[in-house]
Parts: sequence; structure tokens; C-alpha cells
Amino acid sequence: PVPLNEPERQSAVEALSFPDGDPSPAVVHLVSALPEVFGVASAALNLVCGDDVITRVQAGAVAAEGTVLSKCPRAQSFCAYVLLPDPPAPVLVLDAREDRRFRDLPQVHSGQVLFYLGAPIVIKGFCVGTLCLQDLSCRELEDWPTARLALLTSFATTAARVLQTPGASPG
Repeated sequence: PVPLNEPERQSAVEALSFPDGDPSPAVVHLVSALPEVFGVASAALNLVCGDDVITRVQAGAVAAEGTVLSKCPRAQSFCAYVLLPDPPAPVLVLDAREDRRFRDLPQVHSGQVLFYLGAPIVIKGFCVGTLCLQDLSCRELEDWPTARLALLTSFATTAARVLQTPGASPG
């Protein structure tokens, strides 16, 4: 899926000049705390760039800790759907096997991702990526009240501020 404002959104991503730069320690620390805070297997900061989703920081039991520079095709990602709402909003997937958008993804078939929650990282009005949580187990809606969604969104807003800080290493 591609948002209607894709050319402008892509320009905002490119303005970060991120791919070969190290993420700031603040972003690494923030992402590293998320699995414990939310009780999930892993968390990541991903940037959606062209046809790829680039993982910049990853943490948790099923993730390589710290700075990561890996790519996933955008067409095979959960994160691409976080770009679509206008205004940007979190995407909550309680059981990816039951969601027609995601049930055929390789990571769902393999059991690597059954639960997903992604919050948009918005810079200059454009969603450049996501701060996301993933787990090997499905979840129930009552486990994810609005306050928990708002908390992840707040963390994503913090990540956006750090990414925009002059002199900070983009992530």
C-alpha cells in the first residue's frame, strides 16, 4: 500500500539522510526499553524508504539487539499500513493469521509475528516510519486499551523529536 502523499513523504524520509548513519543513543535506549514496558518479544524503529522498510534499531528476545540495518520489502511489511491513515494513526493487529492484510506474509506463516502494534513516526507532517511492537503470541483487545496505544504513540513522538534534533545522528 502507498499513501496518496507518497512523493512528499518520501522527500521527508530522504531529508533524514539516515541509511548509513548510526542512530542516536537516545533512540537505541528508547527502543531497547519497549519490550519490557509493553511485555512483548521485540520492538523496532523502522523507516519506510521507497520499496523497502529499513530496520534501524531493534530490541527484544527475538531480535538482534541495538543498531541494525536490515531491509524488508515494503509489500511484505506490517509497517507500510501505518503510513495509510490520514492523519497517521497506530495499527493494531491482534492475530495476524486472521487479518486478510497480513495472513499471507512470510513472517506470519513462520510464526515470527502474530501480534503487531505500530505507531507512526511523523516528521514535518509526514509518516516516515514506525515504532513497532511484535510478538510470537496473539493478543486480546482488552489487553490493549487506548492508554497503551497512546503510550506507544507518545514514544513514537519522542523518537521523531530525536530524529529531528539538529546535530543528532539520524536514525
